[in-house]
Amino acid sequence: MFDDEDRARYVASLAAVTRPGAMCYLLCFSDRQPGTMGPRRITQDELTTAFRDGWVIAGITAETFAVNFGGASEAQAWLATIERARSDEPAGGGGSGS
Repeated sequence: MFDDEDRARYVASLAAVTRPGAMCYLLCFSDRQPGTMGPRRITQDELTTAFRDGWVIAGITAETFAVNFGGASEAQAWLATIERARSDEPAGGGGSGS
């Protein structure tokens, strides 16, 4: 739901309050969701780009949200598992399975 500028601030604020090795589990609306109603959809590339410096993406998997909007019961989502990089690990690594 963040625009690009807000997303950068969000990632920076997470970095400020997490120690190396800390895990972040992020569930966000996916670009796989059809239509235009509802929140902004995020691509895997946007997640990877946002967390490229100082983080290791362990995985990005397809999930769903339970919703109650316009007769829909679920919305497409991404579940990202992201680790705050340790000082001895290169940042930005990891896989992104789907």
